[in-house]
Amino acid sequence: MAFCSNCGAQLEDGANVCPNCGTPVAGANPNANANPDVNPVGGNTSADANDVNTNKIYAVLAYFGFLVLIPILAAPKSEFAKYHSNQGLVLFIFEIICMALGIVPILGWLVSFAGGIFALVLAILGIVNAVNGEMKELPVIGSIKILK
Repeated sequence: MAFCSNCGAQLEDGANVCPNCGTPVAGANPNANANPDVNPVGGNTSADANDVNTNKIYAVLAYFGFLVLIPILAAPKSEFAKYHSNQGLVLFIFEIICMALGIVPILGWLVSFAGGIFALVLAILGIVNAVNGEMKELPVIGSIKILK
């Protein structure tokens, strides 16, 4: 029987990833994916359960405008907080662009208003994902990576 090098959980024969923490098993095919919660291409990914529980409040704060700085500075080593900080930072930049467009009369006002409503919907989606401990990309802007 093999054991996970990260968390020590017992591994089944032929396992490619640890069923407990999602860490790839040494010598396994890195392209195989035995755990459906782990998606290396994007979309849904999972973080360590301890990381999620410890940093969930930071992940939620990332979606409240300039408060995105709190998780960036307070939890720089947390993958969960960093993921949501990136999503929140991209959303904050989108909100600033929408506000700047509001300077232009009529058409700018309409675009700014529609963008603001869209940003509110994205923020709510991000907060729901963070509270549920999920690392799902936001629609349209979620694939943009600023924080590495």
